[in-house]
Amino acid sequence: MFFVILGHAWALPAWGKALIYSFHMPLFFAISGALFRAGKYDRLRDCALDKARALLLPYLLLYIVNIPLQLISFGLFAQTFYSPEDLLLGFLTGSVLGESSCWPLWFLPCLYLVSVVMWMLARLEQRAKIPLWLTVSLVFAVGIAIWELHPGQGMLHWKTVPMALLFYYLGYAFMKHRETAFRLIDFKEERKSRQSLRFFATMILMLALGLALGYANGKVSMMSNIYHNYALMVASACLTSTGLAMMVMVLPKIRFLDFAGKNSLGFFGLHRNLLHGIENCALTFPLLGSNAIVASLVVWVLLFPLCAFGNRFFPPLVGKWFPKKNKGQAV
Repeated sequence: MFFVILGHAWALPAWGKALIYSFHMPLFFAISGALFRAGKYDRLRDCALDKARALLLPYLLLYIVNIPLQLISFGLFAQTFYSPEDLLLGFLTGSVLGESSCWPLWFLPCLYLVSVVMWMLARLEQRAKIPLWLTVSLVFAVGIAIWELHPGQGMLHWKTVPMALLFYYLGYAFMKHRETAFRLIDFKEERKSRQSLRFFATMILMLALGLALGYANGKVSMMSNIYHNYALMVASACLTSTGLAMMVMVLPKIRFLDFAGKNSLGFFGLHRNLLHGIENCALTFPLLGSNAIVASLVVWVLLFPLCAFGNRFFPPLVGKWFPKKNKGQAV
């Protein structure tokens, strides 16, 4: 979550943005894929409706909440106002058209499309015995052709689906074969042995190589479908994401980090206007806004109580649902 916020800080130098953008959205889609359960749904309609509730409803709610936030962060502090027509057009197209500060919400309609496509391909594998890796590869190949022939964004970011689907599938495949994967990279039981040293050496090597490839490839953007070299883009994202996953495996469970992970929609959806409010305000800019790391840390901390408030009083805002009451519970 912190890297997403930091990547949007105005004061972050270009090389920092290149490093963060090389892995932060691919990692997000991979984590989302790891949590996807194709067998949960019997019909396409069930998947589409459930994902609409989990992703499109928060998209609507977060967009509405961000309107007053942008009136403060951009209107009050920077004298930049967006018309109702621009806001409506931005919502309907995933900020492909229309001017607004709500464009960081682009990933929600894209993730919705990716989830539905993934279910269809998984069902095709189940019924027609066509390997999932093959259909995902074919979709990715079609994506390359689309990006080369018709570069730019597509409405609701449908053009991003092939790239996002690739990382979504990698996360899905990892969870499906996680026992084998853990045997290959998890050496917790022998932390003091040579295998432990090899584990940490591999982790550092993957992080270093992944970030180096990301820097060499330059700043990419899944939102705008700017990838430069496709091989470098995929390799850097996979290496850095794997290195970070290995790092998380050896860290103790930390409650506030676990909370941030479970409320990622709230963190992703609310951070931009909070961050730019700090950067645009004349009072906070000298102390906070001019330092990307400090400003991002402040916003990251502020998002904890905001997401806790959403969890308590309006769960759909952060992609959850109101808890069901027990039938025997007194009214």
